[in-house]
Amino acid sequence: MMTNQEFIHQFSSFRGILKATAMRMVNNQDEAEDLVQETAYKAFKYLRLYQQDTNFIAWLMTIQRNIFINNYRRSQKQQYIFEQAVGHHLISAQDRTVSNEGESTMAMNELNGLIEQLNEEFKTPFLMSYKGFKYHEIAEQLDLPLGTIKSRIFFARKQLQKSLHHRFAANNFIEVLN
Repeated sequence: MMTNQEFIHQFSSFRGILKATAMRMVNNQDEAEDLVQETAYKAFKYLRLYQQDTNFIAWLMTIQRNIFINNYRRSQKQQYIFEQAVGHHLISAQDRTVSNEGESTMAMNELNGLIEQLNEEFKTPFLMSYKGFKYHEIAEQLDLPLGTIKSRIFFARKQLQKSLHHRFAANNFIEVLN
């Protein structure tokens, strides 16, 4: 496994390439820097998933691309919601709305606890899939056949659904996994 010092050295040597790529993606200096910083954070956070003898810059670029895609999708979804709200004249009610995220926070904490209880062979591919990695990317990162990755993610979902059925009566929480 790569040490923290090795990671810092390797990441620093590729920072210029990541910044240039980020600039082509977002065409804004500040957003490009944010994208590089988020790439550094996620790469360091998931350093244990990096396979030592694989192409480090390719791994970083994949992380960066996935962050960009996820951010783009999120912004598109927010734009759609905003347009729907304006169309239904709900935007004026925003200042009277009180947000209470306690129930969803508890549900997510419970789900994260169940994910942590999964066997490592199922948990790692499931989390990578959840983070936006494609099946073939996960297979490359973990050096496993594509079919193995698909079945492990499938079994992780089934195991989580079974655990959730035992813990919760409400079916709406289970939709998170589908």
